[in-house]
Amino acid sequence: HLISTAVYIWNPMPDIIQACLEISASAYRRRKGQGMTGAAQVTAAGVVITPQDVPGQAREILNKYERL
Repeated sequence: HLISTAVYIWNPMPDIIQACLEISASAYRRRKGQGMTGAAQVTAAGVVITPQDVPGQAREILNKYERL
């Protein structure tokens, strides 16, 4: 940056932080099958796919934002 110019530190919005934390916590619980809702599918390669990869509350938060 140029000398004598303002430097702004970008911070994510608090509700985006909350959504990310909820998604991370859900992924952590899923690793051992805890907190899973709905029917899970196991692919031939052994990958578990769940219909609720993004928790409902996190989905509501993210739906407020449009992709540009």
